[in-house]
Amino acid sequence: MLVLKNCRLIPALTEGYDLPAADLVLDGELIADIRPAGGSYEDAPVLDMAGKTVLPGLFDLHTHLHSLSGNLMENQLKDFGTSCFDTCEYANTYLKLGYTTVRDMGSNSRCAIAVRNAVQKGQITGPRIYSAGLMISPKDAGNDAFSLMYNEADGREAVIGAVREEIAHGCDFVKYMVSGAFLNEGSVPGNLITTEEELRTVVDTAAARDKYVAVHCHGTEGIKMSIRAGVHTIEHATLIDEEGVDMLVGSKDTFLVPTIGIFQFLIDLSKADSNDWRALKAKTYLPLLQQSLRTAYKAGLKFGWGTDLDMGSYVENPAQEFLVRRDLIGISIIDLLRQATINSAEIAGAADMTGSVKIGKYADLVVIDGNPDEDISVMGKPRAHVFKGGVHVG
Repeated sequence: MLVLKNCRLIPALTEGYDLPAADLVLDGELIADIRPAGGSYEDAPVLDMAGKTVLPGLFDLHTHLHSLSGNLMENQLKDFGTSCFDTCEYANTYLKLGYTTVRDMGSNSRCAIAVRNAVQKGQITGPRIYSAGLMISPKDAGNDAFSLMYNEADGREAVIGAVREEIAHGCDFVKYMVSGAFLNEGSVPGNLITTEEELRTVVDTAAARDKYVAVHCHGTEGIKMSIRAGVHTIEHATLIDEEGVDMLVGSKDTFLVPTIGIFQFLIDLSKADSNDWRALKAKTYLPLLQQSLRTAYKAGLKFGWGTDLDMGSYVENPAQEFLVRRDLIGISIIDLLRQATINSAEIAGAADMTGSVKIGKYADLVVIDGNPDEDISVMGKPRAHVFKGGVHVG
């Protein structure tokens, strides 16, 4: 057992306990009890949090764990072994930042599946990893730059085969490309690159094996097509319109996972090269993103937490996604924290054991020196402590 004394809790992220301060009793990998702060414990080791804020472990539902930098050519040239070791490094960086659960949305040669398996076996440390394996994609301009991450498939029969192939390799869910991509040169983010028949085939084939589908989709029509097809998560959702928002109001089946921090990363590329095609794309779409996602947020849609950032960007500014969502979309601080914890746990299908501070859930906890519910910028500070399953990991 281990007791974390004098914890400052955030009521919106805590279940079954209403006071702002508490002692958390950890037993093995679980939270065994939540007691009024200041108790006496003679039979268990104690760590005094001294009033620091204790949050549930954070989630990132959209990452590519082999990406240590934004250098596309460098990422593409990695062999399988290098990709695995880089994935281990990024996974442990996530842990140190308090992210105890991450969802890999496509990795070189399925290396994230190998790392996930090693974490589950206890061979290496890392967060709880859900992996898509390879991204299934129709042929599109720029795919060659990501050939190690793609399983290309055109037409119904090829799509069925590709989904079954990823499932056979051990994916936790299926990732499918519906619209163009920002980082594929020549690809148009708002344009459809698939058909509704192909998308429904992906969803039906995955569902037959109890897997859900997450789609890469920026485009307006692609978003609505994804909702009709029964997709579970729509990644990016940059150009969702009011009709698409109305289709999702009250939905318990389909959720949005915006990735807004990556826009700032892309725009910042122009500081070194004003003609960088990625930065030019981002600048064109940023005002559209602001309008679309503000409409979605005001309508009450439940956002998941995704960043799409490389490791270097995360280390440089751990609070980037928090700040950009606040400043560009107008999301309240408490909703930011809920998106990064409770909401994402629900979307990932893990809310029974993670996402909030609650007796009986995993002791996945991150300790912040400051009050993030009052000043979200403190999420950029080094973490005081991180626990995954009751084990002190950072």
